[in-house]
Amino acid sequence: MIETLILGIILGNLVTVASAAYCAYRYLKQPYTFKVLSDGYEVVVIDRKVSKDDKNHVIIMKDDEPVGSLWMDKKHISDIFIYDC
Repeated sequence: MIETLILGIILGNLVTVASAAYCAYRYLKQPYTFKVLSDGYEVVVIDRKVSKDDKNHVIIMKDDEPVGSLWMDKKHISDIFIYDC
């Protein structure tokens, strides 16, 4: 009876630590960043790992509509898009 209780506590702790470590890993390795600014603008930066391309993508949004975006690689900005609002 005591052995089962001890085994349950050990397995519960092991699963909790493993799942917390996995969640921290996924949070730190997320391929995008989302930031809301004080004026209502939102900035989304998407890493090139998501699109399997050699460029990163930056989007500026307001009220869930894109205002502008740009594509950039390691050396320079390649494309800039301005959307009609």
